[in-house]
Amino acid sequence: MADGRSFLRVEAFVDEEGTPANGLLEIERSTISYLGYDSRYVHLGTFSAYGISLKVQREEELQNATVTGHIINSTLSHNYRGFYSYGAHDFEIRDSEIHNNSDYGIDGHDDTDRLSVTGNLVYSNGGTGLICSRRCDNSVFADNVVRGNGANGIVLHDISTGGRIRNNRVFENVQDGIVIHDSHNTLISYNVIHDNRYGLRIFAGSVATTVTKNVFRENREADIFVKHGNLDAETDLSDYSDGSKWNGQNIARHNSSRVWGTLIVENNFDSHANINVRGAQHLGFARNDYAAGVTFDIRSSDNVELDGFGSKGPVKYVLRAEPANIANYSIHPVSDAELSMTGNDRVRVIGGRLMIPQKLDFRLQVTGDGHGELTVEVADPRDVRTGVLTYIPISPVSGTATISRYRSGFAARRSIEMNINTDNSGRLRLTAFEGLCSSVKWSFDDRSFITPAEEVVEMSEADDGTLVLKCLAAK
Repeated sequence: MADGRSFLRVEAFVDEEGTPANGLLEIERSTISYLGYDSRYVHLGTFSAYGISLKVQREEELQNATVTGHIINSTLSHNYRGFYSYGAHDFEIRDSEIHNNSDYGIDGHDDTDRLSVTGNLVYSNGGTGLICSRRCDNSVFADNVVRGNGANGIVLHDISTGGRIRNNRVFENVQDGIVIHDSHNTLISYNVIHDNRYGLRIFAGSVATTVTKNVFRENREADIFVKHGNLDAETDLSDYSDGSKWNGQNIARHNSSRVWGTLIVENNFDSHANINVRGAQHLGFARNDYAAGVTFDIRSSDNVELDGFGSKGPVKYVLRAEPANIANYSIHPVSDAELSMTGNDRVRVIGGRLMIPQKLDFRLQVTGDGHGELTVEVADPRDVRTGVLTYIPISPVSGTATISRYRSGFAARRSIEMNINTDNSGRLRLTAFEGLCSSVKWSFDDRSFITPAEEVVEMSEADDGTLVLKCLAAK
């Protein structure tokens, strides 16, 4: 590889008369090994000499010429790349082994559309096992085993639309199991994803990703990681179309790097699930099975709905917002869930048919300045078996407490009752009925007093017990 090895390359082009000359490659029942080199750095007057390559000669010919064919029941091993394409259409790789190649195992590139990779073993490659990058539309990656690769398992990258990733087993890759980068309308379903760094990473402006019926377990840092464009930065959510702003994969087509419109529904998490989100908009979790509990760590995002009600283990919600942008988060709590939020967060706790309102217990921690907004409600009042639970009109300011046995009065939501136990610091600061009432009566076990609705009230350990709040005069 250091000074150039033999390689196979099938080309397509447009001749001088404007007629396309297309290329065809068919490989069956063959073993192809020890071909190719990195022609980006070993300059011998030719490019895409990676091993087995299909290439439209020039970028301006991508819309007029194409290469196609198939690889079936074959082995591609110990090449520089197992397979590379540029401008291929309808190429199929099926029932083959792609392993121990120096770089990528399978690398579909610019305008490789309808690439079908099914029933293969893709393992021990130096880079990513299976990738399609730059305008790869309607790819299908199904029924593969993708394991032990030096980077990621399966990747859709850079304005690739309509991808279908289903029924693969993706595990023990050095970096991440499945990665969706700046791509749209992707369906990820029925995969088993385990023992990677991140099980699934969705980032850099990806839009409309559906994740359903997958199994996640024992991924090292997080099972699901949703992230804005800069993979390294925690707070910089700036436009990343300027490639100098971030980390190498700097091909971008969007004005914003936020992740939009992700739905994560009916997946199974066999070990304690870790969900990390940075810079997402309109993200929904629903009907997932958390066999050993779940931690949601959601930051710099907005319009996020989280489940957790069906968890069989502990549930923790860590919710953070940027100081300049109040965030809206919705959660479905279980008894004894932990909720940590800031004064910039608006959190809505949603009840359902299986939730008994009188037993809504969770631990609340509020940090930072500003008034957080905590709302408890049900989507449909008919879902409540007894009583009415539509709104908890308190705004946590700071401190930590456990709120339990919450009850809402019937009279125009004018009265609420709950048990409060403050943490060891003995301080919880709240306002009540702010913007709704002109004055509020606070009643503890041993004392009561009246304040304006906008006044912050600080409670101590002595106030642990029952708290009744009454709106004395509506605005």
